[in-house]
Amino acid sequence: NTPHEAGPSVDSEGRIFVSSTAGGMDCFSPDGQKLWSAATDKALLTTPAIGADGTVVARDFARDLWAFSAKGMILWRQETFTPSSATIVSDPAVGPDGVVYSGNQDNSLSAYEGLTFEEYLASLPEPPKLEEQDGWLVLGDHPVPIEA
Repeated sequence: NTPHEAGPSVDSEGRIFVSSTAGGMDCFSPDGQKLWSAATDKALLTTPAIGADGTVVARDFARDLWAFSAKGMILWRQETFTPSSATIVSDPAVGPDGVVYSGNQDNSLSAYEGLTFEEYLASLPEPPKLEEQDGWLVLGDHPVPIEA
């Protein structure tokens, strides 16, 4: 059994999401069968928030925010730097536009815009292309002679 200290959250399909103090997020079917676990390197302590797109967000003991897809993939992690007057102390909330909100110990509110997995992939630089040019193999900007 995985230890859970925070309350569960239920999405529109009846899936149950629970933060794990063993480090990660657990997802269960409506009949209680474990569907998946996503491991993190820190204990998650808050009740998960669920966005309209199915993104699940929770906070760890170091006050970092973690976002998961509804299928258990880690989408992003928002690190905070302590000590700080803006360290995250509350359960997160997800707005209808996907912005994640969290209250801070200095009575301020932080808003975070995470990337979906597709946006993350699109943000990666393209790998260099391998081409043949005039008897040379060119990888990006690096030509290598082709030996006959």
